[in-house]
Amino acid sequence: MRAKALVLLMSLAMLLVNASVEFQTLFWTVEGKAEIVSNNFAQAETQALADAFKNAISKTLIETLGEKTVNEKARQIADAFYKDPARFVNRYKIISQGPVEKEYIMQVEVELSPEQIKIGLVQAGLIESRNKVIILAVIQDEDGALKSIWLAGSGKESQLEKILSRELQARGYRLANPEPVLDIQKLEKNISDLNWLSKMKNKYNADLFLLGNLKLKTELKTKADAKKAELENIDDSEKSERNIYSVRAQFDLTIIDLTGQDKNARLSTEQSVNLLGMDQAKNRAIELVAQTILPELNLALDRLAKKGMGAEDAGEKIIEVTGITSYYQFQQLMEGLKKISAIQNLELLGFAPGTVRFSVNYSIDREALKKAVSSARFPEFRLLPMDSDHNKELRFKFESI
Repeated sequence: MRAKALVLLMSLAMLLVNASVEFQTLFWTVEGKAEIVSNNFAQAETQALADAFKNAISKTLIETLGEKTVNEKARQIADAFYKDPARFVNRYKIISQGPVEKEYIMQVEVELSPEQIKIGLVQAGLIESRNKVIILAVIQDEDGALKSIWLAGSGKESQLEKILSRELQARGYRLANPEPVLDIQKLEKNISDLNWLSKMKNKYNADLFLLGNLKLKTELKTKADAKKAELENIDDSEKSERNIYSVRAQFDLTIIDLTGQDKNARLSTEQSVNLLGMDQAKNRAIELVAQTILPELNLALDRLAKKGMGAEDAGEKIIEVTGITSYYQFQQLMEGLKKISAIQNLELLGFAPGTVRFSVNYSIDREALKKAVSSARFPEFRLLPMDSDHNKELRFKFESI
């Protein structure tokens, strides 16, 4: 009994230590190696860089948790950290690289992200998350057929629930265990009922309730319709037997603060897709909805955590960046701008293909702010200042390095 109590005490102590974990070293010079297969040097270079990232992560984990813990939790660590090691890297610099006999070897300076490392430790089950608990319910209305893992009578996870769940967990949020408890007939009334919301908060120990409504409208198109409307990805071959479908996806998301601070928000987007095959069109429409709403959702959650939603700030400036080609680049841009000490309250205003616009508060003059942004360090790109006709707008061009 005494031995069991001692083990329990030690486990609790480790949990408390890890819950407030701090990292001694996040900057490493490491070596990465990869076998050169079939003279594919480009593939070997990519694999060697990933190996270098893994080695840097391993060094930080061993320094923080101890080699014994890292060895004992090797499988959990591999699943959480090594499948996509690049997401734990703030920036890196390749010092040297090249083939050595049958291997491609490089020396790399790597700076790791403490926030992402902590998220990885939560996902590996090595520390307890202090982030908010979220109830995430997205009701998918597909031409009248309803689907949600939280919906009574359905119990099936909608595709957008699956995507948003994965992304929120990747940011370190904890999701309440879903149950089919939502009555679609009473839902609109319930979310305005403070007593009902309080019961949801207490039952699931939740801080936020994210309630989404995704409406999908599907229409069969002819090839003539497709060409007339300049629809995308249309196969001109007359041999194709698949039909062309147009899918319109309308998504509304309500963020309800369950802590009683009245910090709620609403987000929405609408996407249209035209593809060969009904399933392909629906899946693509849902993917576009997720890609569009995620940046806004991330910023809304950050804003909620810091100061509450709906607050107005004076002295705003617009920062516009052109040349963005991927959501990964957007994430890196957003994280990098947040680290500039002169910038406060970064908010997404909107984006179009290749362009993203932010509203920021600033504590220095316009030229100093331009210099701070253009000299900021990003992992794989830099921002070049561009001319602007508006005094309250700063424009930058994305350039890979």
